[in-house]
Amino acid sequence: MTDRELQKLKRSELLEIMLGLQNELDWLKKENKDLKTELDNRRIALEKSGSIAQAALEVNGVFTAAQKAADVYLENIKQMHENEEKNYNEQIAKAKVESESIVNSAKREAEAIISKTENESRTRLREVEEECSKRINETNTLCTRKIKETQEKCTAISSLDNQIATFFNDNHASDGTAQSAEGNNGEQKANV
Repeated sequence: MTDRELQKLKRSELLEIMLGLQNELDWLKKENKDLKTELDNRRIALEKSGSIAQAALEVNGVFTAAQKAADVYLENIKQMHENEEKNYNEQIAKAKVESESIVNSAKREAEAIISKTENESRTRLREVEEECSKRINETNTLCTRKIKETQEKCTAISSLDNQIATFFNDNHASDGTAQSAEGNNGEQKANV
């Protein structure tokens, strides 16, 4: 396992690895102790036997056992590394699936919000358009009524103006007749 991979591991995972290594180290120490004991026993047996060939065979057995222990240790380390790498890859795959699920869920929620907002906007726009149309119609009706009232007042004023003009014309004409009658009377008086 590389330093970079070790740095990415969580504290609990590192502790778990350390505990596994410690257990394996304890086992190897015990195995080493047992092998030393066996070696000491073989030395004693070698000294007792006095045979160099016999001692070589016995030492060879110790080396074979030590090699087997080393092979087991290396195999355990390799297996542990493979398991950790497999676990790491599974966690990455799981995180990818979860992140895709979260993104898809967020997209669906966003689309639902957008759709809801668009529907509410269209509904509100229709309401505003209906209100505007209603107010325009009310305003047109009011304006038509005011125009009609104004036209009626203008017609009444015009009629009143004509009556006043007729009145003044009639009075003026009768004043002119009266003045002309006075003028004739004055001339007649002067002639007399």
